Amino acid sequence: MMKKINYISVLFIFVFLQSCATLFTGTTQSFTVNSEPSGAKVAVNGVEKGITPITLELRKNKESQLISVSKEGYQKNEFKPEVEFNKAAGCNLINLVFWIVDAATGAMWNYSSDTTNIKLELIK
Repeated sequence: MMKKINYISVLFIFVFLQSCATLFTGTTQSFTVNSEPSGAKVAVNGVEKGITPITLELRKNKESQLISVSKEGYQKNEFKPEVEFNKAAGCNLINLVFWIVDAATGAMWNYSSDTTNIKLELIK
């Protein structure tokens, strides 16, 4: 009887308690942009978000978002944060449904860094 309960417990954990990156890490990630000099405008995919220093909530996705940093008298700096596989998605094991959820929400991916420091160049 005890052996049967142990097998059922293991089966329950394996089938029902597998988690996915969507649950563990969410679909957005905080990303801080600092600039030298500070006070530069920051835009994500062309939408202005604020002034440096700023912490953004970036949507996770396989394709990184385009961040631009600009200030009058300085050259505009554009970059895409590096994206990597989210190890939390590995908890899905063989559950295809959770893999699909993580892929659809973007939670399968993480930004490899949570901050960047941009040095703006003076326009000559």
